[in-house]
Amino acid sequence: MIAADERKAAEPEEQPLLSPGDVVGGRYVLSRVVGRGAAGTVWEAEHRLLTSKVALKFLDTAALLDPTSAEILAQRFRFEAQISARLAPLTKHLVSSHDAGMFRGIPYLVMELVDGETLDQRLSRGRMDPAAVADMLDQLAEPIDAAHTTGIAHRDIKPGNIMILSNREKPFYKIGDFGTAKSFGDVLVGLTPPKQTSENTLVGSPAYMSPEYISGLPLANGAIDVWALAVTAYEALTGRLPFDGEVWTQVAVAIVAGEFTPPSQAAEDIPTSLDEVFARAFSQEVSERFTNARHFARVVRQALEAPPRSQTMVAVETPIEVPKTNHGRTLAIGAGVLLTLGVVFIGAKLLGGGNVEAASSTNATAAPSPVVSASATAVATSPSAATVPTATAEQTASALSAASDPAVASSAPEDPRRPVATGQKKRRPVNKSEVQ
Repeated sequence: MIAADERKAAEPEEQPLLSPGDVVGGRYVLSRVVGRGAAGTVWEAEHRLLTSKVALKFLDTAALLDPTSAEILAQRFRFEAQISARLAPLTKHLVSSHDAGMFRGIPYLVMELVDGETLDQRLSRGRMDPAAVADMLDQLAEPIDAAHTTGIAHRDIKPGNIMILSNREKPFYKIGDFGTAKSFGDVLVGLTPPKQTSENTLVGSPAYMSPEYISGLPLANGAIDVWALAVTAYEALTGRLPFDGEVWTQVAVAIVAGEFTPPSQAAEDIPTSLDEVFARAFSQEVSERFTNARHFARVVRQALEAPPRSQTMVAVETPIEVPKTNHGRTLAIGAGVLLTLGVVFIGAKLLGGGNVEAASSTNATAAPSPVVSASATAVATSPSAATVPTATAEQTASALSAASDPAVASSAPEDPRRPVATGQKKRRPVNKSEVQ
């Protein structure tokens, strides 16, 4: 009889899918793993002929998928590489992608190797100075508007997809991960978009989604990205999200309700002039928001450079005046969305998106503060937008009650910043006086 340990020794060890020294695509030699995530791995590699360093992002989980699903992921990688090639001449604030393919049945993307950290990692150490946030917005607006001009919406703008280069005198920001990008309009000559996401499916990170996108209206422009940029700016300024919750249903209701704490009341040293800026940025009506990312960045800087208001005005916590609309209808629509659309969030990581090397997450807590309503009407991004199902008062109450009960939505992501919630860390509470 063979002993158990002898049988175990006789069994062949499972070989890893990828190993140092593997040559991918006939020219990229893998050297070491620089990041891991729920769906993939990022390797540092060297181009055989050019001897340049690159990053290869592999969707390891694709090996466990059926051929059709794996091919869809491969299509997204190819589309991401095409988008990068199209936008590269227009901006330097984009993590460039050079190539894409399949290796041992695993889709891979060849990207620029960035030396630095994500904005998510930076914010884990504390919130940013308002002037630094303005500088960041000036840089990030460029690639976002360039993508929109090309007819592309990123759909997952968030701190985890923003890189900060470490080899510059001043912070230099780049947007990465167009793996969840989607086209709108008819200006994609030369690009091959992947197969469309199935109906009633949302792609991205719930906390950064706009109300019209959550409501399931057709993607008609890049408004979702400008909204997400405003959420990112608010988070960088205050150390907290404007619309938050324990599960995505709570986040969705908060976004559609349109209530948030003005930034000057969410953290110290933030001028009240920014309150009206974010009230406009978070308006439920797309037409009342900023026309593009550069417009938002410009108004933020103007608000910071404006003469300070009187101390009396700063001390009084006066609600911000915003367009008055039917607030109750918004909650009914939001509840109807949650009840009838059957929305499914597909994480950026599952689709090849997300920074797999960035493991930090955020969920800062803060004392309750007065809130401001950023108007409250469901948004139609185009005249032909689909009708959003509404709900009765009883359904609304039921949906809001369910949204407040984490057990009801236990299958949904617990961290609204990241669709895949498996043991994510929460960002430590931020000291209001702590600004770096």
